Amino acid sequence: MVIDAHVHIFPREFIDKRSEYASLDPTFAELYQNPQVRMASANDLMQYMDENGIEKAIVHAIGWGTNRLCHIHNEYMAEMNAKYSSRLITLGSFNPLDQSGAESELLFCQQAGIRGMGEIRADKQGFSLTDFKLLDPFMRFIRKNHMFLSLHCSEPVGHEYTGKGSIWPQDIYFFLRKYPELKVILAHFGGGLCLYGLMPEVKEVLKNSVVDCAAQPYLYDKKVYQTVFEIMGEDSIVFGSDFPLLKLSKYQEQISYLPEKLRRRLLSDNIVKFLS
Repeated sequence: MVIDAHVHIFPREFIDKRSEYASLDPTFAELYQNPQVRMASANDLMQYMDENGIEKAIVHAIGWGTNRLCHIHNEYMAEMNAKYSSRLITLGSFNPLDQSGAESELLFCQQAGIRGMGEIRADKQGFSLTDFKLLDPFMRFIRKNHMFLSLHCSEPVGHEYTGKGSIWPQDIYFFLRKYPELKVILAHFGGGLCLYGLMPEVKEVLKNSVVDCAAQPYLYDKKVYQTVFEIMGEDSIVFGSDFPLLKLSKYQEQISYLPEKLRRRLLSDNIVKFLS
């Protein structure tokens, strides 16, 4: 069984009118204004899943700058959640800078059966992960309603690339330390935070989190899988392709050296455990 824990879909309108939406949101513009960048609808995703034997997927939104745009995407996620309830686990989006709008979006998502919020991009959305006064009421709501977060994370070193951002391990560490009961998926190997797991206090802070491997072939040597498993334990990494950026086959090449037990944990068992 394969579960892809990091894919992105958009309403058809966002794809057909990408230049119009790019004019409304700088994050969307950075990621998708170029017409050569692939975007996917739910139908595209289902075709990808069927062709690759993927049983389920966790579907991410993006970190929109306004809750008005969040709501358009959240409505689509709610529709797809109802239509493909056995195949998709949907995530919503909110921006805490607009308190009343954020409260409305969280409530809408919770009532629609959306399981979590993400991929949150604090830097692009204009807030800090360490602004706890701002975040406290929203994190309480997410925890109380048994939802989880997906956080975009970025590396403070290495090459620059479109969408990298500046959500670095230090801020992620302080955020997780502040909200120890939250369940969090840290995208892109948590910006490397998991590699600090040799420090006991970091490993403790990460106890309710997992990292996903989205975009790994562009970021890390394939040895990162074995390294993180050794540091953080066998339940620490979940598979995420970042579809439509990359597909399952690319990762299968990268993880082929791992023992079968670890490949199974990565591709399905660990995310099942996290979601339970």
